[in-house]
Amino acid sequence: MGIYKRADSPFWWMHIEGVGLKTSTGIPVRGSTPTKTSRLRKDAEDVYATRKADLARGAAKLPVRRREAVSFDTVADWYDTHRLAKQRGHEREREILKRLRADFGKTDIRAITPRAVAEWQSARLASPTIIAYGNLRRTFRAGLSTVNRETDTLKAVLKAAVELGHLDASPLVGMRRLRTVAARRRLMTIDEEDRLLEQLEPDDTAIVVLGLDTLLRLGDILDLRRGDRDGDRLWIQDPKDPTQGEPFYVPLSKRAGRVLDALPAESLHYFPRRRRAKTERDRRNTIRQMLERACAAADPPIPFGRAAGGITFHWATRRTGASRMIANGADIRTVQQIGHWKTPDVVLSIYAESLEADRRRAVELPGKRARKQA
Repeated sequence: MGIYKRADSPFWWMHIEGVGLKTSTGIPVRGSTPTKTSRLRKDAEDVYATRKADLARGAAKLPVRRREAVSFDTVADWYDTHRLAKQRGHEREREILKRLRADFGKTDIRAITPRAVAEWQSARLASPTIIAYGNLRRTFRAGLSTVNRETDTLKAVLKAAVELGHLDASPLVGMRRLRTVAARRRLMTIDEEDRLLEQLEPDDTAIVVLGLDTLLRLGDILDLRRGDRDGDRLWIQDPKDPTQGEPFYVPLSKRAGRVLDALPAESLHYFPRRRRAKTERDRRNTIRQMLERACAAADPPIPFGRAAGGITFHWATRRTGASRMIANGADIRTVQQIGHWKTPDVVLSIYAESLEADRRRAVELPGKRARKQA
C-alpha cells in the first residue's frame, strides 16, 4: 500500500505489506508551499522505502556488509557529473555543493549522521559568510531557508551514495527541515506600477509588462526570441521550471504586444542587453539591481526587497498579475493554465490573498449597521 493519509493525523502514514505494519512516518502532509508539500511527500516515500528494506534484511537475516570508507567528495563528484549536469538550475546547486564540500569534503559518508548534520546546521546559522563583489565585501549570515536548501542537496548526495552501493540507506531519510516563517507577500499596486514603469528603459518596461500580463518566469522572458512570437501569443520552447519542461503557448496581451513592437530589432532575442551576463544567476542579479534602482528613483520611492516589506520581481509580476486576474473575474483554472503552474495550490493561495479587500470591507459592515440603527 505504501504511504497514505489519515483524517485524524497531520502526518503521512505507511503500511508495509507482508508484516502488517501501519505507522506514522513523522513527515507532515502539507508544507507552506506546493514545492515543500511535494518534497515532504518524497521524504515520506523515502522513509517507507528505508523501513521496508530494513525489515526485509532483518527477516532474511542478511549479514551486515562491511564497506570501505568513502568520502563525501567522492560521491559528490559522481553526483555532480551524473545528476546536476542534467538538471536545470544546476548553477545554483553547484554553488551549494561547493559549500558542502568545504564542510564535509573528506568526511566518510557513514559519519554524516542526523546528529552531525544538526550540529553543522547550528554552526552554519551562526557563522558569517563574506561575499565579494569586486572591491566590495558583504557579510551576512545564512538564513533558515538557505540551510534547508543546502541540507536538501546534502540528502540528495547521500541518496546517490545508496545508488552507488556505499550505503544501505541514507541516514538522513525523514530528517525534518528547519521551521521557517514565510515572508509576507507584497503585491504591487497599480499606482506603484505606474511610478515604476516611468523609471524604466523600454526593454526593461517590456520585461515587467510581460511578467505581469503573461505570468511568465524571468528566465523564460529573457530567453524569448523574435521567432517565438506567433501573432497574439508566445511560444515558450524551453521552460525554465524543471517540473514544467514541455513547450507551451502563452497568450499575449495587447499591451505586452505593443511594448514588444517598440523594441528595436537588433538581435534574435528580444532582450540582448539583459543577456550579457554569463550565468543565469548573474542575469537575475542584473534584473534585481535594475528593479531596486527604479524603486528608489520613483516618486515617492517604492519599498523593495523582502527585508523592507517591499516588492520583488516575482511578487511584482507573476503573483501580482495572477492576483489581478482573479480579482477581475478570471477563474482559478484559467489562471493556472496561463501561469503554467503544475497544480492549483499556488493559485488557490493567491486567490485567498485576493480576498483581503473583500474581508476588509466585510469587517466594516457591523459598524455601519450599528450606526444606521442608532
